[in-house]
Amino acid sequence: ICASTATVQLAGSIAGNATQGHWTTTGAGSFVPNADDANAVYQVAAGDAALGTLTFTWSVNSCDNAADQMVLTIVPVSTVNAGSDQTVCFGSLNVVINGSVGGASSTGVWSTLGSGSFANPANALANIYQASAQDSIAQGVDLVLTATNTGSCAAASDTLHIAILPAGTVSAGVDQTFCANNANVQLAGTLSGDATQVQWSTSGTGSFYPSNTVLTPTYVPSAIDTAIGSLTLTLSAVNTCNNASDAMTLTLTPAPYVNAGPDQTYCDQVSVFPLSGTISGITNVGQWTTTGTGTIANAGSMNTTYTASAADIAAGQITFTLTSLNNGNCGPVSDNMTIFLTDGIIVSAGPDQSVCVASDHANLQGTITNGSPSGTWTTTGTGTFQPSADVLNAQYYFSPADVANGAVVLTFTATNTGTCPSGSDQMTLTFGNTSYAYAGADQSLCANAPIAQLAGNFSGGATGVQWTTSGSGTFSNTTNPAATYTLSNADIAAGAVTLTMTTITSGSCAAASDQVLLSVNAIPTITAGNDVIACTAGPVQLAANVTGATGGSWTSSGTGTFFDANALATFYYPSAADSLAGSVTLTVTSTGMAPCSAVSDVLTISFGGGYTAQAGNDVITCSTSPNVALSGVVNGTTTGVWTTSGTGSFSPSATDLNATYIPGAADFVIGNINLVLSTTNNQGCPAGRDTLVVSYHVPPTVNAGADHLLCLGVQPVQLNATALNDSLVHWVTTGTGSFSPDANSLNAVYTPSANDSIQGGVYLILTAYGSGTCGNASDSLFIGVGPTRIANAGSDMDVCADGSPIQLGGTITGVSGGTWTTNGSGSFVPDANALNATYVPSAPDLLFGQLSFVLSTTGNMGCPAGTDTLLVNLHQPSTANAGLDISTCDASAPVQLNGSFTGAPGVQWTTSGSGSFSPGNTAPNAIYQPSAADSAMQQVFLVLTTTGDPYCAAAVDSALLSFTNPLNPAFTFSNTCVGSQTAFVDASTTTGLPIIGWNWDFGNGATGAGQQTGTTYADTGLYTVSLTVYAQNGCSATTSQTVQVMASPVAGFNYSGELFTEEAIAFTDSSQGGNNWQYDFGDGQGSLDRNPVHTFLEAGQYVVVQTVTNAAGCSTSDSLLIAIQENKIVPPKLPDAFSPNGDGVNDVFYVRGGPFKELHLRIYNGWGELIFESTDPLFGWDGTYKGQPEINGTYVYTVVATSTDGQQHDRAGKLTLIR
Repeated sequence: ICASTATVQLAGSIAGNATQGHWTTTGAGSFVPNADDANAVYQVAAGDAALGTLTFTWSVNSCDNAADQMVLTIVPVSTVNAGSDQTVCFGSLNVVINGSVGGASSTGVWSTLGSGSFANPANALANIYQASAQDSIAQGVDLVLTATNTGSCAAASDTLHIAILPAGTVSAGVDQTFCANNANVQLAGTLSGDATQVQWSTSGTGSFYPSNTVLTPTYVPSAIDTAIGSLTLTLSAVNTCNNASDAMTLTLTPAPYVNAGPDQTYCDQVSVFPLSGTISGITNVGQWTTTGTGTIANAGSMNTTYTASAADIAAGQITFTLTSLNNGNCGPVSDNMTIFLTDGIIVSAGPDQSVCVASDHANLQGTITNGSPSGTWTTTGTGTFQPSADVLNAQYYFSPADVANGAVVLTFTATNTGTCPSGSDQMTLTFGNTSYAYAGADQSLCANAPIAQLAGNFSGGATGVQWTTSGSGTFSNTTNPAATYTLSNADIAAGAVTLTMTTITSGSCAAASDQVLLSVNAIPTITAGNDVIACTAGPVQLAANVTGATGGSWTSSGTGTFFDANALATFYYPSAADSLAGSVTLTVTSTGMAPCSAVSDVLTISFGGGYTAQAGNDVITCSTSPNVALSGVVNGTTTGVWTTSGTGSFSPSATDLNATYIPGAADFVIGNINLVLSTTNNQGCPAGRDTLVVSYHVPPTVNAGADHLLCLGVQPVQLNATALNDSLVHWVTTGTGSFSPDANSLNAVYTPSANDSIQGGVYLILTAYGSGTCGNASDSLFIGVGPTRIANAGSDMDVCADGSPIQLGGTITGVSGGTWTTNGSGSFVPDANALNATYVPSAPDLLFGQLSFVLSTTGNMGCPAGTDTLLVNLHQPSTANAGLDISTCDASAPVQLNGSFTGAPGVQWTTSGSGSFSPGNTAPNAIYQPSAADSAMQQVFLVLTTTGDPYCAAAVDSALLSFTNPLNPAFTFSNTCVGSQTAFVDASTTTGLPIIGWNWDFGNGATGAGQQTGTTYADTGLYTVSLTVYAQNGCSATTSQTVQVMASPVAGFNYSGELFTEEAIAFTDSSQGGNNWQYDFGDGQGSLDRNPVHTFLEAGQYVVVQTVTNAAGCSTSDSLLIAIQENKIVPPKLPDAFSPNGDGVNDVFYVRGGPFKELHLRIYNGWGELIFESTDPLFGWDGTYKGQPEINGTYVYTVVATSTDGQQHDRAGKLTLIR
């Protein structure tokens, strides 16, 4: 039966002495009316199909408990997938299709509901549909893929819709050029053909407003866009058959560059200031303006002067704005520069002090305000300043004369005052019996920062201080003159508190005290005002309020500008980007609130108007009556425009509020279309919008499914119909069978009646009823009956997986033939249609372990084939491994074997010799005892053979047992001198087995181990050294060599010559027993000569080292200390060759020696031509003549020189030039 069959009619029978029976099953279903009814109906359970087969047993109550069985095979339902719906253009009518069929069948057939054809046979699942002209005119066609060869199951089908649409075209508009600071671009895209939905994209990082899915958005470039200067905007149709797109280039020219110069600071005693700005780019013309009330000498000149007014000086700062003019398509650009006017230098020497004469100094407190903190102290007395007079807080140590005079005047003068004139101040130091106290200047604090840093001072006999308060705050340290004081809540509420600092004294000096007043300022507040709703991007009036501060300044989250950002009451000019963004946030921050911190408040400007649109009620209609009459209403304006999410058009136009919508072909595929009415002429405000939804009901389509052939007799048929766009379906039959659960179920089960079978088949008609706006559709299928099919593949087999052919022998009943299939990859001989074919397995088959062969009936007349399966178990051949070949030195010793095997019950050892195995020859790891004959043969083969394999031939492997020594000992040695370490290195070789040990005998009573070792010989002579090496298999071998030990050489040398620079010194060897000599002269030079000559170029002490080596490789060294003195006057010395090749060595031919009062060097070539001359010892010949290199060869020189001692020196000779 088919897996979709719900019930099975059983037909048990009773005979003989039986009177009743009972059904049982391996399934999970139930029997109706009960299991004791011979003709019961079995109701298939949900899990039965997964089992594949069910066994039914009918048992009766006869004396022999007779029973019989029936097997029910459940065939899976076929599944069909025609592929995803496709959209193509009018000019692309060859459509590639690729369907799939699964379940009960793997084959199917294509059909068309249009008039086109298939390029390949209709049963090719991967095909090409060639659409006809009528298909194209209809703007689409449905293709149906129906499963074939579904056996007892109804043929399933699936439908693929191909939409054939006109090609779409889009235009992004012409290329445009904008200025970088005025670059909001209104785009003007157009589309035609089947294009109805679009999407803009950018090669930059800007934004589209209101979105990138409308035809005419505004593009706002990003900062990156303006920096790049050029970008591409692409308009693409997202629902076209040809993916239409178009691009336009947006060029962003740089905005004017304006720089008003850096901010400047001047002393307020200066009134005329220079202005110096620059403007570049598309213009170099600009205008200066100022917040001050002074006079600009020439406001149109980039470099001019400004004369400040008295009000400017009083204000303390002046802001200047340089704005570009003649800006072309760019907006004006401005830059600000502020001149800060500082108060003149204020110098304070501190208050006068009265100090106790019992003290020796006074602590000073010099301060400089509005200037560099540097100055110097002077006195009318004779005391001193410590650590110096240039320290602001120096200590003045008064003299006896100062005390005798009763007072001195100290003057503190500012230095490094910049643009301001210097200033000075004086304080008087009076001598008495009272110490000095100064609590510091009065301070103002903010209520939210109630901590005061104190700056007290004491001197004149005081050793410390003590702070007290008139309030209730706390000191960080009451004895620290620089303590901090934290105001209490009561102090803050009182508005002020007085702190007193009293000195602590000892001896004859009286205490002193001083007070400081701390005033408390209230915390400032600021309000920006109420939020604003603006319909356009026009000016917005602002009015902020502030308390506890003198003013405020405005900033924007957008890109608009302020009329005056530093005024509480001002205007804000929104930018286009502000308006497109929908809102902008303005922040006002307090200024002039010292000592308190700034406070801020914000307001939001929202851009939007009162424009609304009413598109009307949603519409539901059938695609056969598609046109929709519209009736739109707009408020706040008199005009509007219709747009659609579909492919239709508006008649007479989209701007007619009462237009008629004519849908496109794709609208019916989409189903629900949004018609949007948007207000126009919105005066800069966002448009009002409303949406009307048009729902198109498509006429129903129905497919009753494939015809059925009942190959197992009359049985229920699972129907697999499809219906689209229907509200109800209903089946009727031309026979007398019944539908389950009812005739209104799309996939009902039809149970044929006996009369249906007699008639040879029936037609079933399925009608799909449309919605209220569309009509009905019908389709039919035929159910018929067919033959018995039995296949017998033969009994299962066990064979060896050695590649031998497998003989098959199948039988077929009821039809004309059969065919073999297998899960292997071998081949059938002569072919798969021979029932007694021979199967030749492939190499992968031999690894599977089991092959299945299925014999299927052929000539089944449309019914599922009868099948039977033969299982062939492949047994892998056994393997034997006798282990590695063995080499041993002792032919009488037992040998441990290491055999292994797989795939067989056992193994057996044999030998080509006459030895024996223990405990026996069936143990894979037996021990072999060689015989005397084995040893005489020097080798034997040991053979391991598998035994007891019922399917495959025995496996054989052998190992070679050899009686040989693999070792070849050898060694090398070096440095055979008395008293030196003589090194010995193993050089032995081996065949097959590694060396694991070394024993050395050095012939002097010493021994060693390891591959590398050594010994020290005390006497000369001949020594016999032996090495014994050991192999892993127990073998050993020995070798010996004679070593001659020699005496070490004795180094020694002396020298002769003048020990001056530039003088040749001869070194004479006096060593013994050597044959190689090496000298190191200590100046970076050396020699391998036995008796070298060396010239030192610089004075100094040099350690000359001689190293002597003998034939045995032994070395000794000796050294001498030589002191070289400067040769004050040296006659001219010239080399006989030089090499001017640019390597930095001997590149120039110089006259050495001297010093000279006069010198004349001349160089002649081979023809006597003078090619170089010099009178400067430092200017030598570089090997060129008239700038060109001279060739290699011999040249002649003459030198006439007078040394500083008056001696004249004449020299001439030859020199060789070598490159």
